[in-house]
Amino acid sequence: MSYVAPLKDMLFDIEHLANIGEIAKLPGFEDAGLETAQAV
Repeated sequence: MSYVAPLKDMLFDIEHLANIGEIAKLPGFEDAGLETAQAV
């Protein structure tokens, strides 16, 4: 049996709870958007 991470839940949290869109607007964090989180 292997572990499967709940990626959809994690990305939801990053997008909606952490509000990564607002973080990406800060100076120096322009590349820290949802697309980057999905790629990682």
